[in-house]
Amino acid sequence: MGKVSTGIAHLLDYAGLAARLSGAARPSAALPQKTLIIGYGAVGDVIFMLPMLKALRQGLPGTRLSFVSDRNPATTELLPAASLVDEIFYHDLHELPTARFRAELAARVRSADFNAVIISQATPLRHFASAILPIPVRVAHLRPIDAATPGWSAPRSALWKLRRGVISSEFERRLAVNRPVWVQEEAEHAVARNLRLAAALGVAVPSAAASRPELPLTDAAKAWAAARLPKAGVKTVGIHLGSPQSQYNKIWAPGRWGAVAKELARDYRCRIAVFGGPAEAACVGAFACEFRGEFVDLVAKAKLLETFAAIKRCDLFLSSDTGLSKAAMALQVPTLSVWGPISRRDTGAVWDRELHAEVSLELSCSPCVSMALRKEGPGIINFATCGHHNCLEELSPNVVFAAVVKHHGARLRG
Repeated sequence: MGKVSTGIAHLLDYAGLAARLSGAARPSAALPQKTLIIGYGAVGDVIFMLPMLKALRQGLPGTRLSFVSDRNPATTELLPAASLVDEIFYHDLHELPTARFRAELAARVRSADFNAVIISQATPLRHFASAILPIPVRVAHLRPIDAATPGWSAPRSALWKLRRGVISSEFERRLAVNRPVWVQEEAEHAVARNLRLAAALGVAVPSAAASRPELPLTDAAKAWAAARLPKAGVKTVGIHLGSPQSQYNKIWAPGRWGAVAKELARDYRCRIAVFGGPAEAACVGAFACEFRGEFVDLVAKAKLLETFAAIKRCDLFLSSDTGLSKAAMALQVPTLSVWGPISRRDTGAVWDRELHAEVSLELSCSPCVSMALRKEGPGIINFATCGHHNCLEELSPNVVFAAVVKHHGARLRG
């Protein structure tokens, strides 16, 4: 679909949504008995939603919680095992723009008679906006659409705001939501941001720092991990290579992790375990070529809960900004995370900060992505336009290894 046809489709969506507003359900002050949560299925996003789901479960014990999301190990394995929602409705991402999906969702919403709906910041609301109008209380994150630069002309600022609003589905949120939870880029952690969604329903919520996600470790998953990572009399360092399919060019090269692992194995005589899903399988060779030693290869060999159990057996976990790094933090495993274009203000360490270290070149143009949108404007260089990706390309294995030694060397020797 070209830009013109896409723009026409968006305009038709906005017009249809606006026409339905007169028939939208009116807000109610009563506590909801049935709450719909529209989420996003990436591992890190689901982990950051768990404290909110727990707050809802504890604060509204009689409420039935239904979760809608795409199929992803975080929603097919983690969410059911966490026992924080009563049912999960799955969809495939490619189905979202279709009229059939929207009709089926609208019918399901009408038949379920939901009292409230919660939509997180990461959720693309465009495909759900019309279907949720019959729900009386519609809670969602909204954020200002500010001009990129104060000196811009009015037409240029308006065009930029229009583009930003379309990309982020912010216009749909303004039309469909009747209980907004306003957020600012880089102003608060995603856990705190999500907890405020629960607070909008009248639920008392704790602080983000006091709201560590509880990741379920089943006996079967722990047994699987113990068989692959038995006690060895040495420290175990886990490394998540990171998917090459990841957005925003935020993954440090697997060969460089191999160089860091080689130094760790030499100086600390530790065992190295490499983690990842099927998408990372092609990266293992680059890691092995630099490492040139024996390591435990768990890439594409574990289910998500098994991966969590294996991470729990590690003494240190190294990663780029990935969902598994968030899992390690939640499991209280010491971490070191490499950061490039992504803002770590809202997705970095928030629990046990003394356990979690970060390494970055701190370039003036970094971070160039915040709250899943790239930064734009005159003089602003982002990952899509810089052409060099120096935030990661110039980060050498020596710098990362030195950061590991500085922050975690004593742990590896202890």
